[in-house]
Amino acid sequence: MEKEKAFKILDNLTNNGLWTVSLSKKDYGYIENEKDVVCFSYSSSIDKQDKRFEEVFDKLAEDLFNSGKEYQRFIMVMEYNANEPRMSEMQLFFEFSTKYIKEKKLSWGMARHNDIEGLRITLIASR
Repeated sequence: MEKEKAFKILDNLTNNGLWTVSLSKKDYGYIENEKDVVCFSYSSSIDKQDKRFEEVFDKLAEDLFNSGKEYQRFIMVMEYNANEPRMSEMQLFFEFSTKYIKEKKLSWGMARHNDIEGLRITLIASR
């Protein structure tokens, strides 16, 4: 079920040309062969730019910790509407990656579209 959810999200963004920092099917096709795939996805309810990333990354960190599993590969999708992420927000992304993903494989992309309100970050983890 999670695999299908992951492909639905990624294929929709790829097929509709919504990427601003792009992922291709080559970047995420490996999920098909993974045995354990999970999707964590959160939207921000905060309007302030720096705080919206912080809110979502806190929730993602809690999910990773509570899962009790050691994932090996990650795909992160950051979707936003009108307010493009600022450098200070991208710094939060790099801090999160350094702390929780460490030296494991991470592919990421950003997409801008009006189908969401504010910011949504989806983290797909597999092993």
